[in-house]
Amino acid sequence: MQVSINDLKYVPTVFLRTAEMQALEQLSNAEKDSIIPLIPIKPWANSNHLVNSLRRVERALPNRRFFIDIDRYYLRASERPAWSEFQALRSSTDNFLNWRNFADESEFAIPCIQIFGSQADVIGAQIAWADQNNKPFALRIEQRFPCDRAAVLAAFGSIEHSNYIIVLDAGWSRDVLSSQLWASGWITALNNLHNDAKIVVSASSFPDQFMPYGQFGTENLQERPFYNALRGTHNTARLIYGDWASSRPHGNDSGGPGYSRVDLPVANSWVFFRSDAIGGDFQPLAAQARNSAYWDGDLNNWGKYFIDNTASGTGFTINSAQQAAAARINIHLNQQISQGLGVAIGDVPEDYED
Repeated sequence: MQVSINDLKYVPTVFLRTAEMQALEQLSNAEKDSIIPLIPIKPWANSNHLVNSLRRVERALPNRRFFIDIDRYYLRASERPAWSEFQALRSSTDNFLNWRNFADESEFAIPCIQIFGSQADVIGAQIAWADQNNKPFALRIEQRFPCDRAAVLAAFGSIEHSNYIIVLDAGWSRDVLSSQLWASGWITALNNLHNDAKIVVSASSFPDQFMPYGQFGTENLQERPFYNALRGTHNTARLIYGDWASSRPHGNDSGGPGYSRVDLPVANSWVFFRSDAIGGDFQPLAAQARNSAYWDGDLNNWGKYFIDNTASGTGFTINSAQQAAAARINIHLNQQISQGLGVAIGDVPEDYED
């Protein structure tokens, strides 16, 4: 049975991209049941209609709930109807009627209330809609896309139940810790109104440049220290760990073929094995990862199987940067789910498929 929003330990933000959906889809059932991920919605692949974005998430998480919000980083205009439908979600007309109708397209989607550019009455009307329809909801406050703080707090203060979560998203940065003051101010203000509010603290520090690492490197993830620092400052607040599942926003991905890379997430860092030439083979990189001191040999998730198969040259193997990213994200999710629960999970009775 999937975890309730009252018992969440980890809320990953997972972008609607091929690697991320493959990584999510290949989690074990126990792992899927332990999280309710937040999915920023955009047009899916070459689909003509935006509703296919919901169908893709439902395929990755069968019969499980997920939070949805508008992907404000996605700016790739197209002639497809999905693009105009996506643009329409941003309309505040009738208290974001388009967004609310879209959220109703899936019985599993838990909507984020649209606060970007909204006044208190518009936010309050959306909350009232969710309450009238017995929907849980989320309020996602993004540092990258500032909202009207007074309006959000006014609407938040009027909530009379606990069927919601707050998401404080510090966004992507190589210096996530510098966002502590921003997040701490929000936590104080929110807890002054509801001291039992469930607040997800989320960010991403996954690197965007790998040349400085050469053919091998390690990087400590900053999301845990960020969360732990806020945990120490606000020790009575109901804080929940969140991150971006080791990804970056749209627009920070390099284009064209690059230096092949296999990434191995461990508990508090990422380890990079990188080729010395553009378009290099993934097999020797996977073998380096498997033979390294960072490989614990516990093949309990799909991402590790993917790397192990690649190292051996058997079964389904990594042949693209997208597949390498899927392996990394799957392992990262497994690591962070296990940390949140305090036990390693992910033993795999299911057969893995490519």
